[in-house]
Amino acid sequence: MAGRTPLAWAPRSRRRQTPSCVLVPEVTEGLYFVDLELRRSDIRANSSGGPARAGIPLELTIRIVEVGAGGRCTPYEGAAVDVWHCDAGGEYSAVGSDTDFLRGYQVTGANGGVTFRTIFPGWYRGRAIHIHLKVRTYDGASQTYEYTSQLFFSETTIAQAYSVSPYSGNACRTPPTQPTASTRRPAARASWA
Repeated sequence: MAGRTPLAWAPRSRRRQTPSCVLVPEVTEGLYFVDLELRRSDIRANSSGGPARAGIPLELTIRIVEVGAGGRCTPYEGAAVDVWHCDAGGEYSAVGSDTDFLRGYQVTGANGGVTFRTIFPGWYRGRAIHIHLKVRTYDGASQTYEYTSQLFFSETTIAQAYSVSPYSGNACRTPPTQPTASTRRPAARASWA
């Protein structure tokens, strides 16, 4: 995919803009990626069953586009999109355990989109609240491209979430809202389900 930029989100406004989408900068993978090959849209619980993780329901839609000449963005079909994040208490699954909550992947359709049912993420010391994502493309069984980033939330959204349980019970009542030097700036928007 040389010369292609596969990740962006389309702005709500229909005004003419160049480019016609907003690109999300590449950001570090972090410590907690585990390739479990869990193809699913509802990632709130373990794939083996059991209750969903406690938290505010979040519908996360990601659209993958290819940026062409003149900044024109066209949907990219067939990209595998992994997401993973910690629960409301700051715990990741699959790290030293046999759990797999809040992890999964989907393949983009003709509109370049995937939608995950999840919860608003928690946080852990030293990091802004975020959701990890990894986009991979393939030619047959051979991986041809990999892109990793993180999605962040506005301070207003974080304040609303952290005013209710289970987020309000976090030991450190003031989660960091700004990305660290390793994560740059907020790059995406999300809305409550």
